[in-house]
Amino acid sequence: MDKPVLEKRDMQYVGILTNLGIKRHVAKAAVFLIRARSATSREVELGADLRQPEVSIAMKELKVLGWIMEKEIKKKGKGRPLKSYDANVGFTQIVNWLESEKTKECDERRYEIERLKDLTKQFE
Repeated sequence: MDKPVLEKRDMQYVGILTNLGIKRHVAKAAVFLIRARSATSREVELGADLRQPEVSIAMKELKVLGWIMEKEIKKKGKGRPLKSYDANVGFTQIVNWLESEKTKECDERRYEIERLKDLTKQFE
């Protein structure tokens, strides 16, 4: 079965994720992998239109977030094993995570603004 390639609607999703603070290569890899469900690093590279180093960095970040699982596929003979990735989350979980993170950030900013207001009163 052929793996999907990022389409126009996928790139809209990537754009919004990027606007919300997710690095572009991480967003592209995440969207591709969620659509493909499972892919090798080479398939992510081709399907998400990323360079190999970008795929490696993105996968490390996605692993830290818990959004993917990594496994190694041994090749016949010598050489490095291939890395295969499975999506642990779907689009809904990413949206929920982002909503939670951005809400926390807003709350922290509101708190800092209130502190500034309190300090300003002391100078007046």
